[in-house]
Amino acid sequence: MLKRDVQVRTVDDTSLRVAKVRIGSLRGIPNDVVLDFRTEQGNTVSAVVAGDNGTGKSSIVDALEFALQARINRSETLKQE
Repeated sequence: MLKRDVQVRTVDDTSLRVAKVRIGSLRGIPNDVVLDFRTEQGNTVSAVVAGDNGTGKSSIVDALEFALQARINRSETLKQE
């Protein structure tokens, strides 16, 4: 079962930042993976996702999109082709 679990942090009145995301049962990610984008002081940081083909970069992006919007737009586009 696809899970939705993401924590966001309010930066100011107009911005939110992803603080932590737990991914499980999505595409090639069979076990839970937790990505924490916070420093030890609790500040959120930017992250670069890099890796070889087939290592799950797109799955991470899809998980974030699903957690925040309850859909994966790329999947809808692929269904229409």
